[in-house]
Amino acid sequence: MTGAILRRLDARERLTHEKSAACPQDAPQPQTAPAPASSRSSVPREVSSLHRLAVLRHTEQQYAQAERLYQRALAALGETLGPTHLEIAGLFNNLARLYYEQKRYAEAEPLLERSLAIVEKSFGKDHPKTARRLANLAELYFATGRHDQAEDLYWRAIIIEEKKLGPNHATTIKSRRGYAAILRKMNRDADAEALEVRGQLPVQLQENRGKKDRRTRARAGAF
Repeated sequence: MTGAILRRLDARERLTHEKSAACPQDAPQPQTAPAPASSRSSVPREVSSLHRLAVLRHTEQQYAQAERLYQRALAALGETLGPTHLEIAGLFNNLARLYYEQKRYAEAEPLLERSLAIVEKSFGKDHPKTARRLANLAELYFATGRHDQAEDLYWRAIIIEEKKLGPNHATTIKSRRGYAAILRKMNRDADAEALEVRGQLPVQLQENRGKKDRRTRARAGAF
């Protein structure tokens, strides 16, 4: 059912883009004050209630019921506010977490990626909300054996949070602990300890990132 909902949301988004493209760019358009994308007041009460109930059932580990509620909320919200509303991003994230907890990784991944895309578009690449989505996706990548990609996303998340929130903020510390946990699973206890105790990103990853950056600059200079 989730796949069908995603396909409907995709179709609606394509239709919106087609209508926008068909409208002459030099034609005068009505000027209206745009409502902020993050406005919770625009979310129908029924959808908010469904979402809250889904979260409650989720925390109670009533997964089947929570999944149905998340899907109902997604279907209803997609019809009213469109596929790129921030409430949709939250629903994608929570439903993905439900799938993740059940090891249904293939179903969780596209939801996490879409949630990240919406948040990134709404807030920017360097916003703490974007960093949180990066960390969530990193966990899934690690669970599916993509350790290098997981580390890269955790790196990005922590850099953003340290810059925007500070190294001692609770959210930054949570991300460092999450990253340290996967380092320990990879038997890199020294790196994990450095990250947790001293707040230092692993030297190995810093070196790898430095090499990637140098390669990127070299490619850019070749054109």
